[in-house]
Amino acid sequence: NKILAKEAIEQNLVYDNKLKQLDVVRNIVFMGMGEPLNNYDNVVEACRCLIDRKRWNMAHGRVTVSTVGVTPRIRDLTRDLPEVGLALSLHAPNQAMRSEIVPAAKAYKIEGLIEALDNHMMAYLKKREANSHRYTEEERIKESTRRRAMIEYVMLEGPTSSFECAHQLGKLCENRHLLVN
Repeated sequence: NKILAKEAIEQNLVYDNKLKQLDVVRNIVFMGMGEPLNNYDNVVEACRCLIDRKRWNMAHGRVTVSTVGVTPRIRDLTRDLPEVGLALSLHAPNQAMRSEIVPAAKAYKIEGLIEALDNHMMAYLKKREANSHRYTEEERIKESTRRRAMIEYVMLEGPTSSFECAHQLGKLCENRHLLVN
């Protein structure tokens, strides 16, 4: 069963009301409900409601969609909602290891995911330019200081927690302003 947009908003209302005495809800992350991008229309509708100034009025950067990496849907999200954050559950720094840990990795290659993540971060810059091109290191760094994407990486005991994997992860993140969590 897919969660409906109104159900996601209702959850936020309930928690916001419960937390009013302590603080307001400051961040929303779509995760833990199955793959959010496989429930694309409802997630996008809920995100739009949350960032709409007339409805919820959350800051764009405070709404994040976490994905295991459905590359075509990441591209759709970049086209439809480039202002929301994106978190990629990577869990391994190379295709072979990732395919063992993440079943969806067999369908979506790591290089395409990183490119889609990079394009999501660069979406505002792309909108300002008439032509699309490969970004220089300076352009990427400048734009990525305005927009952050997150890579979620679980340190499983074994090969994915080695120094070699840390080095590979660093290479994947090179010249990008990514938060690794």
